[in-house]
Amino acid sequence: MASLDLAPGVLRALHRLGARVVLDDLGVAYSSFAYLKQFQVRGVKLDRGFVVGVPSDGTDAAIVRAIISLARSLKLRVVAEGIEYPEQRAYLIDQGCAEGQGYLFSKPLPSSAIDALFAAPPHAQGQRVLLLPNR
Repeated sequence: MASLDLAPGVLRALHRLGARVVLDDLGVAYSSFAYLKQFQVRGVKLDRGFVVGVPSDGTDAAIVRAIISLARSLKLRVVAEGIEYPEQRAYLIDQGCAEGQGYLFSKPLPSSAIDALFAAPPHAQGQRVLLLPNR
């Protein structure tokens, strides 16, 4: 995003190649809401700074609800980052967020451990790991 003049063309080229671009840390620092309109993105990542306070912090909870609602209205996927506790996971599920990452699921791993992670179920069957419980 260092060159806003070049970004639209680069993002269109990535889209033509089949890449799915997700806007990271929506609403934080340089990740502006205007990018949702200006660039062809497929989803947004909820910044861990908002996720950390849910469900107990009313302000964080309201921001998370609003971002999820906005993304769903625009038919964008939402990925929550920084999920550390089951209560956060449950809140995000209740709000309609089906994808996430964080210490609740796995600690950061060295690249040498990635093959083993993806060889184990459910990855071995080619399934995405979602926040939603199995039904």
